[in-house]
Amino acid sequence: RNYEGARRGRRTEGWSTPGTSANSVLIRDRSTLRERARDLVRNNAWASHAVDIYVGNAIGKGIVPNPIVEDQEEMLNLMRLWNSWCEYADADGHQNFYALQSLAARNQYEAGEIFIRFRSPRANSKLEVPFQIQLLEPEMLATIQNGAVGANKVIEGIEYSPDNRRVAYHFYKSHPQDISNFYNKQETVRVDASEVLHLYRMQRPGQAFGVTEFAPAIMLLRDLDDYDDATIVQKKVQACLAAFITTPADNLPVGSN
Repeated sequence: RNYEGARRGRRTEGWSTPGTSANSVLIRDRSTLRERARDLVRNNAWASHAVDIYVGNAIGKGIVPNPIVEDQEEMLNLMRLWNSWCEYADADGHQNFYALQSLAARNQYEAGEIFIRFRSPRANSKLEVPFQIQLLEPEMLATIQNGAVGANKVIEGIEYSPDNRRVAYHFYKSHPQDISNFYNKQETVRVDASEVLHLYRMQRPGQAFGVTEFAPAIMLLRDLDDYDDATIVQKKVQACLAAFITTPADNLPVGSN
């Protein structure tokens, strides 16, 4: 063979290299990878630190506007509107816009993807800028939705037109694994694709889903965690003073077992 990497032998025995598409692999494995990555971030200090470093470098201070207008009063008014909107940008009412940016980057790195939905405020709201955004975890995508919808097709919760363009997303109304979700666990809602941003890093043409950035390192991080635990236990045992008193069986008192 002209390429050493294509040779077959003992070194490559057991090396499985299926020629599947990106989506075929992701549909099967992305949820498991995502769950394991999240467990690592919860319990592995190295994984948690990696996410913090990424968010700090990718987002920093976040999006900061710089209005290019000559009128000073108009510029001040634009900045006032921006700062006011930043405080109520979250449709769920928990974070400001800068915190949402960090949260989106964190989830994209950890889980591989996140959905950003554009929302209109409630009719009785008095917001100066009638626009909000909502972050949806990848688990909110109703992957149980598959099949034909008129001339369109739905694959893993994403609806495509006949020319393979995204036209809508199907989301659960609430997180399907939320412990407090008793009633509408399987209820879904169709959201037009123009109202959703699907944030993920595309690594192959046609890739429809994201994969956690921890995917290549999950097993190594888990093994390092186990190694660290075993080393710590070993050192703790070595630090203990242990003594064993042995008595030959012939010297035991009468009646002893």
